[in-house]
Amino acid sequence: MSNFPYNRIVVIGTTSSGKSTLAEQLAKRFDLDFIELDALHWESNWQEAPLEVFRARVEKATQAERWVVAGNYHIVRDLIWPKAEAVIWLDYSLPLIFGRLWNRTWGRWWLQEELWNGNRERLWWHFKIWSQESLFHWLFKTYWIRKHEYPALLALPEHKHLKLIRLNHPGETDEWLKGLDDLLGAGEKMEVQFNKLTEPTAEIAASLSKWENDPDLILLIRPNPNKEAFLNRESVTAANLVQRLEHSHIYLIYLQGQLVGEMDYQIDPKHLYKKESGTAWIGIILGEEIARGKGIGYRAIQYLEEQIKLQGLKRIELGVFEFNTNAVKLYQKLGYKEIVRINDFTYWQDKMWQDIRMEKYL
Repeated sequence: MSNFPYNRIVVIGTTSSGKSTLAEQLAKRFDLDFIELDALHWESNWQEAPLEVFRARVEKATQAERWVVAGNYHIVRDLIWPKAEAVIWLDYSLPLIFGRLWNRTWGRWWLQEELWNGNRERLWWHFKIWSQESLFHWLFKTYWIRKHEYPALLALPEHKHLKLIRLNHPGETDEWLKGLDDLLGAGEKMEVQFNKLTEPTAEIAASLSKWENDPDLILLIRPNPNKEAFLNRESVTAANLVQRLEHSHIYLIYLQGQLVGEMDYQIDPKHLYKKESGTAWIGIILGEEIARGKGIGYRAIQYLEEQIKLQGLKRIELGVFEFNTNAVKLYQKLGYKEIVRINDFTYWQDKMWQDIRMEKYL
C-alpha cells in the first residue's frame, strides 16, 4: 500500500519460475488486481481462446488503475507493457526451474488440482518431451531464447519507461519480498485519523470547496445531468457546512495531521433506491492525491460503518458511477452487492453513464 512506487506491474520468466505465485503475493500485499494470463487464455478442455477474445479480455482487465500481471504471452504484450510501470523478471537457473516444473507437474496431477476453467494437468503430455504439448519441451525450447529476448525488448525505446527488477534466485526474491513487508509495515503505521465535524471553519470549507470543484474529482463525486452542470462550480463555505450538518454526519480524514478527505452519511434520504427504513447513505472523497493508493479509503469506510452501527442502523446504500471501476472493486471487497443500475444518470466525456447502486447489511 503506502510508499510502494508501482501501480501496474508485469511478472515474467520461463514456465514454472513462480510468476503467478509472486504476482498473487504482490496483489494481496498491495491491494492490486491479480491478472493471470493463463486464466484468460485457456478455455475448458485445454482449448485456446480465439486471439481476438484473449486480447479483449486482457484489454479489459488492464483498464484498471492498479494491477499485477503474471505471464509472457507476446501476442498481448503490446496491450500490457505500455501501461505497466515495472517488470519483474524471475531469471532463475535452468536446473532450478526444471526441478520446480517436475515437482509442480507431479503435484498437480496427483492432487488433480483444478487450474483454469476446469482444466487439470495431463501428466503424459509433459513426459512426451518431443511434443509441443509438453511443458518440459517448452522449457528447453524457450529458456535460452528468453535470456536474450528480454534484455533486447526492455532496451527498446517504447519500453524505456519500465523499471526492471531482475531476481536471479528464489532466495533473492524472498529477500526482496521481506523488504516489501517492511515497507508495508511502515505504511500501516501511518497516522490516519477520522474526526467528526462539529464546528465548521473557513479553512475546512476551503478544502472541501477545492475538492468538490476539482475537475478530476467532479466526475466521481457528484451526478451531472448535462455538460453545463459538469462545468458548473460552486464554493463551499462554513455556513454551507452548518446546513449540511442538519441532515448529514460528516467525518474529516487526516493523514499525518493533514486534512486529506471527507466522508459522510445520511439516514433515510429521499434518493435511496430501496426505501428501507434504517438505511444510511454514504459518500467519501479522498481529495488530496497523497491519500490515494494507500488503503486509506478502505480503512475510512470500515470506520464509517462502525459509526453507522453505533446509530443502530442495519443497512447501507451507496451509488458508484459505472466508469469508476476502482470504487466498485473497493466496495465489493468490503462486501457491498449491486442491486440496480440507473441509466442516463450522469454526464462525462460527451455521454451519459449509469449509476450503480450497491447495498450492505450490517
